[in-house]
Amino acid sequence: MAPDDLERFEPQLDDLALDDRPGPLQLEGRVRVDEDRAGVVAGLDPVLVEVLGELVGVREAEPSEQPAGTLFTELDPEPPVVACHRPAKYLRVEMPNAEWKRPSPRLRHARHLEAGVATVLAAVLLGGALALSSLSEGAIAAACALGAGVVLDVLLQRRVGAWGYLEREDDLLIRRGLLVRRLSVVPYGRMQFIDVTAGPVERSFKLATVRLHTAAAATDARIPGLAVDEAARLRDRLAELGEANAAGL
Repeated sequence: MAPDDLERFEPQLDDLALDDRPGPLQLEGRVRVDEDRAGVVAGLDPVLVEVLGELVGVREAEPSEQPAGTLFTELDPEPPVVACHRPAKYLRVEMPNAEWKRPSPRLRHARHLEAGVATVLAAVLLGGALALSSLSEGAIAAACALGAGVVLDVLLQRRVGAWGYLEREDDLLIRRGLLVRRLSVVPYGRMQFIDVTAGPVERSFKLATVRLHTAAAATDARIPGLAVDEAARLRDRLAELGEANAAGL
């Protein structure tokens, strides 16, 4: 700023209104400065603002050379990718689409016979024992025994329907259970020996039970009610597959 300009604006500096009343901000108790500093500076003459800027250091904010967001771009060129939260997908284990083999239909007849014999024995024993003291009590006991025998026969038939086995390439699946469904997977290479048994009732109906014995006793499994020919075929096949898989280990 030239000295002539300072002399030319000396009267304008003297014409500044002084206000002794208390204000938001005061300079030495005389000059009132509003809180809106930018508005006050904008209302003054540009040349006077420049003079005051040199005297008291009032300067306008210099515009930034870099556009907004340039600094963040330099610090992090690639913004983070926020993955969308989606419901988790659970892996489903699907059974092979094949037909399960079931025990022989003669097993149902065997279970009928077992339930009938048990029911008759219970009715005779309970009814006969209570009939010695009272005929009515004996009749009631025999009726209860017959009802229990019917329920037992229904449960046995449903258990027979729950049995099934499926021969796969590397293992044997066995499912069973009425209230609690169970599925056993027996690898061929884990089988130690296969046993075929037949009780008196099974022999009368030409049936047999195939028992699979593994290294762990808890994993032993059985398939009841197989025809004698089917039991022999399954025994030979499992023994052959067991030897082949055990040799490949």
